[in-house]
Amino acid sequence: MPTLESLGLKNLSVLVVERDRFAANLIQTILSTFGVREFYYAFNDDEVMEFLKLKQPNLIITEYKLKNCETLDLVKSIRNASFERYQHSNILMCTGASDIPTVKAARDAGVTEFLAKPDTGYTLYRRICSMVTHPRPFTDCRAFKGPERRRKKEIMLPERRHHEDEMRHH
Repeated sequence: MPTLESLGLKNLSVLVVERDRFAANLIQTILSTFGVREFYYAFNDDEVMEFLKLKQPNLIITEYKLKNCETLDLVKSIRNASFERYQHSNILMCTGASDIPTVKAARDAGVTEFLAKPDTGYTLYRRICSMVTHPRPFTDCRAFKGPERRRKKEIMLPERRHHEDEMRHH
C-alpha cells in the first residue's frame, strides 16, 4: 500500500455529495486525516452541476440516493456533459445498497469505484489508493462514457493443443 505522502493526497480536491450533512462531515474528517485539504459539498444534483461549472474536482464521493434525484442519473449527466472539463473526474459511490444489481448499475452509469457502507477510514483509503495508483482507461463512445468497466486482466496461458504437424508425428 503506498504511503500517504507518495499519493500526494494533500493536492486532491474532493466534492462530497451527500444527502446528510453529518455523513458529509464524517467523510471530510476521515479524508483530512489522509492529508486532503480541499473539500466542497453538494446536497443535491443542482448544486453538483452548478459547482462543476466552476471547478473540476479530482474526486467526487457520492451517496447512491439523494433527496431529489437518482444519483445514477447524476453520474450519467457528469459523464455525458457537453464540455469535457469534469467528465474524467473519479467518482466513488458510497452506499449501504451494495447488492449486485446496484453495483452493476453504478458501474454501467460510469462510477469509478464502489464502497459499501458502513465503511471505515481504511476501506475509503484503499479505494482512493486504487483510483490514484491504478487509474482505469476512460471509454468514450456513444453507448458509454466512463472508466473501463472490465476489471479482470486477460490471463495468457500456454497453448495446450498440439499443432497439426506435431500431432502427425506422434
